[in-house]
Amino acid sequence: MMYLRSIFVSSILVFTSGCNDTISLSDACKELGGFCEVIKADSNCRKERESVIMTAYEIEKINSESANHASLPHLRYKQLNNVEAFESCTYQQTLIEYKPAEERFAGAEKLRSGEFTPEVKKKMAEYTDNKKELKRDKLRTYREIKRYMSILEKSTKKSSDPHLLYWHWSRHQDENAISTLTHLYRQGKIKDYDLLFYIGTDMSRYDTKESKTLFLKSLESYPPEHYTSKNRMVSKKLKLNPSGDDDGRLHYDILRGLVQIYFSEENYDAAYVLARVLKLNNDRSADIDMIIEYMKKHNPSRLSSLDDLADDIDDQLSSGEFTIKSNTVLGK
Repeated sequence: MMYLRSIFVSSILVFTSGCNDTISLSDACKELGGFCEVIKADSNCRKERESVIMTAYEIEKINSESANHASLPHLRYKQLNNVEAFESCTYQQTLIEYKPAEERFAGAEKLRSGEFTPEVKKKMAEYTDNKKELKRDKLRTYREIKRYMSILEKSTKKSSDPHLLYWHWSRHQDENAISTLTHLYRQGKIKDYDLLFYIGTDMSRYDTKESKTLFLKSLESYPPEHYTSKNRMVSKKLKLNPSGDDDGRLHYDILRGLVQIYFSEENYDAAYVLARVLKLNNDRSADIDMIIEYMKKHNPSRLSSLDDLADDIDDQLSSGEFTIKSNTVLGK
């Protein structure tokens, strides 16, 4: 496994400049030598495996071209997420139990004695050997990808890159990481919408005012291409788990967090407006319905104007033009 080890090490020592060259998966595997053979293909994890391989290829290519070191943290974070997804998928595959040969061939031809015919016995033996090999391959791939993850995480443990700090806090509850990340925010060095939300989530434990500010700033820089609505029918089925179809779109969690904060502050207008924005996106969070019912009961005369404001905010987020200043109800 020395080649695999060299690929793993190079994957964390080299970097990328975001090159736009395209290459097929098979050609990438040729360039990576034995890497693809170690993490074998699985019909249920092909997408995740391809992401890991293509990033590994990108690393090797950029390494040979001596690109800019400034891109290294971004690539590390990208590969950590790729490997995490692949590791999760491969773990699920290791849990698969195949039917025993006797059950699989229960209806096959038998002799008068009740035994299977020689031809059937041969097929049963081949079936058993094949499933054993599949099981071994799945376990081997899972173990190797876990090893890769361990190397990646150890190499980034002391990084001061914001996204890598977030990784170690969110995955390993590293308090030093979140402390450093918060310090960078206070220095004005955190601008990414996702990091603003993550820091705000941590702050919600002890400073809801600051948490609210971070959530709103996150919305101001939220990419409009990520602001998409849920499928109404799917969301209806997930009423008991309203975040089950968020699909990584953070605006749902951001809006939910703001609704809770505004309601706790008794700013019911703001809570209602953002609850309506969630509703417009087919989100079915249980507390959203409660807030809407509260407003209908206690301040129904305001509903029409607040509904219009919710429509405006929804349009602003869709076009990337949302600002706190233009929505004074949220600044109260």
